[in-house]
Amino acid sequence: MSTNREFPKIYFEFEGRKVFNGQKRKYWIQDATEDMLQEVEDLVVNYFFASSPTMKYLKVLEDPVTLAEFRLVWRKVLQEKLTLVCLTKVDQNNTKLAGFNVLSESIANVKSDYNFQGASAQKLFKILTWIESQGNFHKEFKFDRVMKGMGLYVLEDYRGEALGERILEAREHICRHVGIHATLTGFTSVISQKLAARVGFQDFYAIDYEELGRIDPAMHIPDIQNHSKVYKSMYKIYN
Repeated sequence: MSTNREFPKIYFEFEGRKVFNGQKRKYWIQDATEDMLQEVEDLVVNYFFASSPTMKYLKVLEDPVTLAEFRLVWRKVLQEKLTLVCLTKVDQNNTKLAGFNVLSESIANVKSDYNFQGASAQKLFKILTWIESQGNFHKEFKFDRVMKGMGLYVLEDYRGEALGERILEAREHICRHVGIHATLTGFTSVISQKLAARVGFQDFYAIDYEELGRIDPAMHIPDIQNHSKVYKSMYKIYN
């Protein structure tokens, strides 16, 4: 990753949809700075893990070993300085974080060296490793570097403002800024899959959660079908 990039960079500004006290909120999307990383990390652990279907139904929050391991993983990813935050002014002196998208650079032929001990972590890593084995995005599309999403979340007070769409759209801006021309993300819920499709993401690989369990009982995620039926790896290329 180039160390010569402008950082932090504001990628764009926009208005929300709702009217509050006679006016619409102003938002902007920018790089997450060092002083924001702890807040984002805590929101990932306390809110994103609770809302992501795979994390929720694998009961990550009930597995203290996995929780500690995942906190370290996301902390390391945040240090890559690729994470986007959506911010808004609550008054003249105070800025509020309204949403975020944790991002990480994936490099061809570089494998992760995680050795998880938590039961939930081991199961999720097994599932993701198997899914990734079904297709090599780097090889198929001939990209050495790909931007991968590791969690998008909009805080409850700011929902209904289309922030999720705008944060996903901002991924193109940071990719171009750092010289990456493709993004690939596992979208685990029907809601996030529809959101991604609205902003131009296409399916790379999809599989029913139920089918995962039939392929290998060790990849069965109890009750996840009550929330969403399909796991999708989705991509977008920035020419």
